[in-house]
Amino acid sequence: CSSLPNSASSPRYFPEMKVCIQIYELMLQLGSAYENIEIRSEKRFASHKTQVEQQMLHACNYIAAHCTEKISLEQAAFIAGFSKFHFSKLFKEYTGQSFPEFQARERLRIAEVLLMDPSISVTEASMEAGFDSISTFNRIFKQFKKVTPTQFRTMYLLTDTEKQEKNNY
Repeated sequence: CSSLPNSASSPRYFPEMKVCIQIYELMLQLGSAYENIEIRSEKRFASHKTQVEQQMLHACNYIAAHCTEKISLEQAAFIAGFSKFHFSKLFKEYTGQSFPEFQARERLRIAEVLLMDPSISVTEASMEAGFDSISTFNRIFKQFKKVTPTQFRTMYLLTDTEKQEKNNY
C-alpha cells in the first residue's frame, strides 16, 4: 500500500478516471441546462394556456351576455382573437359544445324565464330570446328540453299554482 501516490486523482496514475469524472460533470451540466429549458418551456406553455383560457372565457361571457343578438361565428372568433376555424375547435374543446349549440342553450335559458310569465306570448318569448322564427324556436326548444314551449309553460304554471295552493293552507 505504500506504493500508492498521495493523490489518487493524479493524471499520470488514473487518466481514465479523470476523463470519466469530466464526462460525468459535463452530463450533470447538460442535465441541469435541459431541466431549465424544460421548466421555461412548461412555464411558457402554461402562460399560453392561461391566456387562451382567458380569451375563451371572455368570448363565452360576451356570447352569454349578448345571446339575444345576432352574433356570427366570425364575430365571436374576432372577440376571442382567433381565426374562426381555430376558435370553433377551441370553443368545442373548452365548452364541450359547438358555438351554435352554446348560443341556442343561452337563448333557451332566457326563453324559459320569459315563458314563466303568462302575459308574454310564446312568439314574443322566442323573439326576445333571440330566435329568428317561431318554428326554429319550437324545434330547438323541443330538441333540448324534450317538450314544446307551450308544454313547458303549462308544466311551470301547474307547478307554480300547486306551490301557491300549498302556501295558502
